[in-house]
Amino acid sequence: MPFCRKQVAISFAPSHCLKAWQDGLLDPLNDILARWLLLLGMVDALKEKVYVDIYKELEELVMKDENLQEALTVWENMS
Repeated sequence: MPFCRKQVAISFAPSHCLKAWQDGLLDPLNDILARWLLLLGMVDALKEKVYVDIYKELEELVMKDENLQEALTVWENMS
């Protein structure tokens, strides 16, 4: 069966991302994937919590990443 016909599931655990960031294991300044993981992990819907410290770091990083800036702007407009 061709790859495009297979179902791909991706698991994302925001708590692991948050812990890695707090432990200094993520480098969002130089790693685009780390930036997007932080964006995804910034809101914990189950706890109804927004991690303000992550939001502040992402605000600083938008100067380097136009796509991240657009995503944060859309998120702010939806909130």
